[in-house]
Amino acid sequence: MQLKKKLLLLIIGFVIFSSLVRALPQDDSVSTNSTDNLLRLSLYDASYNDFDDDGRMDDVECFLDIMISDDLNRKNFICDISIYLPNGDSYEYSILVSMKYDSITLRIVFMNHAYVSGDYRIKVEINLFTSGFYYDETEIVFDPPSEEIPDDEPFITYSTV
Repeated sequence: MQLKKKLLLLIIGFVIFSSLVRALPQDDSVSTNSTDNLLRLSLYDASYNDFDDDGRMDDVECFLDIMISDDLNRKNFICDISIYLPNGDSYEYSILVSMKYDSITLRIVFMNHAYVSGDYRIKVEINLFTSGFYYDETEIVFDPPSEEIPDDEPFITYSTV
């Protein structure tokens, strides 16, 4: 058989195998959302202010509670944080979180992001891989007034509370 035919058959076999694997039923012990309360997120108190002291009230602040009920001593995961502006712009950030306790509160500040009027949406997603796969997301919508477009590039800061 020619090399091209062998390669084509190999690709077709891989596609069929991948489709069958995705169609198999999932293990009931693995959660794909936080319905069992292992992972819970809460995003609250979104507001704006001049947190970077540049004279403009163009910074967005919010708080995120992360609660993980697991027997692990240390929990490591990626926290994806996005802010969607009314004009269609969006900014996406990822931070690596390593926590020893069952819950933490993060203060998240989006510097120089509030530069158009309208509804802003902040969304947080976490994928946690432990004895299974756990996922949770939360979002908040608010409408900060704006003054003018900032001169500086937007960036994010975060700290534990």
